[in-house]
Amino acid sequence: MNQILNKCIENYLPSKESSVDEAMIAYKGRLSFKQYLPAKPTKFGVKVWVRADPNNGYVNEFEVYTGKSEQSSGEGGLGERVVKKL
Repeated sequence: MNQILNKCIENYLPSKESSVDEAMIAYKGRLSFKQYLPAKPTKFGVKVWVRADPNNGYVNEFEVYTGKSEQSSGEGGLGERVVKKL
């Protein structure tokens, strides 16, 4: 997965704009961090936070969501942490 992430970063120079969103990768097997999101078309799978170019949808960077982290509550919410990291 690190090789894929490195290739995404090295092979494309993003424009000024970036979009951060969540995506689901369909998966029905056993996995400790599998998510269920009833509002998504793909209800079961692996949740991934992505930073993409809004002009063409190319994924510049991503992070797999593996569950609640042990971060201190003073650092803001999940969305704020993801945006700052990506």
